[in-house]
Amino acid sequence: MAKICFDNSSLKAVTDTGDAPASIANRSFSGGVLKVGVLSNPFSGANRNGLGPVKKVLTGYPQVLHCEVQTPADIKLALAGFAERQVDILAVNGGDGTVHAVLTALFNHRPFVPLPLLALLPGGTANMLAKDLGLKGSPGKALRRLLGWASTGNADAVVEQRAVLQVQAPGLCEPLFGLFFGAGLIYHGIRFFHDRVKTLGLRGRSAQALIVGRYLLALAAKNRDVVSPVSVDIGLDGKRTEGQQCLLVLISTLEKLILGFRPYWGCEEGPLRFTAVCARPRRVLRTVLGLTCGLNSRHPGTEHGYLSHNAYAIDLNFQGGFALDGELYMPAVGCGPVVLQKGGQAPFLRL
Repeated sequence: MAKICFDNSSLKAVTDTGDAPASIANRSFSGGVLKVGVLSNPFSGANRNGLGPVKKVLTGYPQVLHCEVQTPADIKLALAGFAERQVDILAVNGGDGTVHAVLTALFNHRPFVPLPLLALLPGGTANMLAKDLGLKGSPGKALRRLLGWASTGNADAVVEQRAVLQVQAPGLCEPLFGLFFGAGLIYHGIRFFHDRVKTLGLRGRSAQALIVGRYLLALAAKNRDVVSPVSVDIGLDGKRTEGQQCLLVLISTLEKLILGFRPYWGCEEGPLRFTAVCARPRRVLRTVLGLTCGLNSRHPGTEHGYLSHNAYAIDLNFQGGFALDGELYMPAVGCGPVVLQKGGQAPFLRL
């Protein structure tokens, strides 16, 4: 992945390879002239108490465009308007699902050429994407820091190019785009959150720890009602494994997931990080601790029921639903595999 550092005077982009990425090529930036557009989802987790802090910040920046959005259609319309106004920075104030909807609209409908810089504000419940690629702090504080930098350039900023997943599934009218795909226990864990945990008022790390703990206990107790495996035919760059019994499958371009998990140890080239946990994994506690801490010495192998591989193209044939950035989908049964590949790159602004 390329990282671009902006100096505070000219704000010219320089990558670690010496080349400007395609999405910001041929663009010059000068302090005080960056046009910002903000998309706010008032129904995302952290925003349900109101957009007061965000709107208060915006009163000091009347030139900033702000749209409240709730549906993919709202997002598509707002992005078209921002593109007409030549927005340089697109701030997304919402949860993982809102970011997923924005990426899907950006890559399917291409309102921007090139893409704007994406600034993710932690306005959701889990905020897994924002924690890996976004701005720190509450939405209001993050937005204030962003707008201050866009106006003056008086802060260190980094733009990180990250590969985006393209997901094609039977029954879908158009491809989906996002950063984290999960099936098996991941799909059921998100459903459990919406059906049970959310009603308790739990959010963030406490909700995540509760869900992970539930499935770890069920796995230790061999409770097949909770942790039943799924039969998956797996294709990794054309190499196939038929009928693999998996508890979970995940594919991502994120560096870290909820609770700081880094569940990847594949050594192959390829932007898509694939990890599967088989039906009867061994050394579960040791593995979870190792993946949380990112300790390579504790990464398990296939002999213990774990598989991790980097790939360019992945296809999965299974019965059941999947999650993409926290949103749940149920592909048509018996109509072919779910196919994932790199759908492009997006530039994420870090401050």
